[in-house]
Amino acid sequence: MSILMGEIVGNLTAKQPDAQVIVSDFKKCLKDYREHAEAWYGGVLDAEQQFKVGDEVGTQDKDSKKENTLYANCPANGKLTLVHSFESARFVPIGNTPVRLVPVVDGRFTGKNEAGPEINKTIDSTGILEVTGLTPNQQYKITFFPNPTRAQIDSLFNSYQGVIGDLSGWLQTEWSTSFLPLWQASIPGANGTTPGHHQQPCPSRDLLGQCTWRTNPHPSRAKGTLLPFPCRASDHHQRCL
Repeated sequence: MSILMGEIVGNLTAKQPDAQVIVSDFKKCLKDYREHAEAWYGGVLDAEQQFKVGDEVGTQDKDSKKENTLYANCPANGKLTLVHSFESARFVPIGNTPVRLVPVVDGRFTGKNEAGPEINKTIDSTGILEVTGLTPNQQYKITFFPNPTRAQIDSLFNSYQGVIGDLSGWLQTEWSTSFLPLWQASIPGANGTTPGHHQQPCPSRDLLGQCTWRTNPHPSRAKGTLLPFPCRASDHHQRCL
């Protein structure tokens, strides 16, 4: 986002930038991002799957089918909530994911030992599964067996269309209310004024024909700041430049 706004600022030249073109290019950023993320060099840009059991979280590449294991202690109510989704701005579930829960205890020296029968379940299309009837305060080994499909990955990228739409509207508003007025105030002739100056009435002059005070002309400074500023002797409209 900062890059895009920088582009708008960077183009504040005598030729007014076309904000519509810039915003239109921004709307296409998702397509560009996906192309780079799915290229052989795009590992750093790639999205990820997210696995959650209570407060425990694991991640791996968005299209990886490698099993993911977490350990979690079952609370007193005997329930554990398992979540499989994409790591994104909005919740995008990954459904039809088999999971296996096995009670475990600490090994005598290292590792974990299984301490009971395994429980096999499947997370449905909501991406959320609540497993009940577990042993309170028991530690469980939970293994996810992901199998993300192309359609699910498409859902991940499509989920950003709403975000991009909202941001595009924000950019258009920022241009109209903030950046366009700055451009008009900074470019000679944009509003018939000298760059950076807003003509103000000259309330009084000294013996040299100078204003005794005037409002600071720069719009980015605090309003109401009074500074001496020269007036032209031929200024019949009694205005400071």
